[in-house]
This record gives sequence, structure tokens and C-alpha cells, in this order.
Amino acid sequence: MASFEQAYPHITSWVQDGCLEIGSISYYDDSFIRAIDEGGTVWESPAQFETLDEALAAADRGIAEWCSINMPELVVEKDAQPSFIAKQGQYLSYIYNYTQIHGRPPAQADIQSFFRVTPPTVHQMILKLEKEGLLARVAGEARSLHVLIPAEQLPVLVRP
Repeated sequence: MASFEQAYPHITSWVQDGCLEIGSISYYDDSFIRAIDEGGTVWESPAQFETLDEALAAADRGIAEWCSINMPELVVEKDAQPSFIAKQGQYLSYIYNYTQIHGRPPAQADIQSFFRVTPPTVHQMILKLEKEGLLARVAGEARSLHVLIPAEQLPVLVRP
């Protein structure tokens, strides 16, 4: 299991001088997690996440993006481990390995069969991975999935 510093390197750098606020602070607040510095809020998340890991991963990406524009000296090296939760890593690993073995990316039905999940579950995971910049695809085109992180950063694929 990765340490907090390995899993969320941008948060680790951020909290040395800034802070991370987790939880809703008022009835009118729509975010769940916020990155704050002496000037106020610099990044805030959507209202809900399925897990705390997803919230922290979103915060890590948000802080990285903000820092790359405003504080490039805080940006962690590009070869650092990407931030994704274990289940996301398994999907990415499956897509990568399937593509290497078969010479083409898997269909969503292949992913569904391997992970024993429903079609909407597979589709939502693909959309989430794409949104997080971990996966690319051509909308509406079958078998167009492409893993965007280096193979050496993928976890070992484990059959569910």
C-alpha cells in the first residue's frame, strides 16, 4: 500500500503552507473538499464522492493544476506515481493488458465480463478515467480506449 505522500504528492506539498478543508461548512456550500491558502480558496471539489480516496485524488489533481499555473515550484516531477484509487488502477491495467494481448482495446462488454459488473458501471468508470486524464477514447467509436499513463505505473492486474 502506498503512503499518503506517494498517493497524494501535491496535497503533501500543499499542506506545508496551505490547508485542506474536508466536509461541508454551511448549508449553502456545494463543495466537499477545498484547498485554501492565505488568500482564500484556490480550488474546491464537487459536493459528493463515493469514497474519501476519490475526493483526495480529485483534490490532488486540482492542487496540481492550480500549482502548475500559479506556483510551478510546488509541482511534483512528472514521473511521480499517478493518483488513482485501486479499482481505477485495476481497470486501467486490464485495458492495457488486454490491448497488449489482443492487439486492440477491449470492448465495454469484455470489461464487464472480466470485472463481473453491469454495463452502466463500466461506462461510468470509463467516463471517470477519461475525465481524470488517465484514459482517452473516441466517443461513439467502439474499442477506442487508450491508457494515458506509462505501463510501469500500472498495478498488477488481479482477477476479481
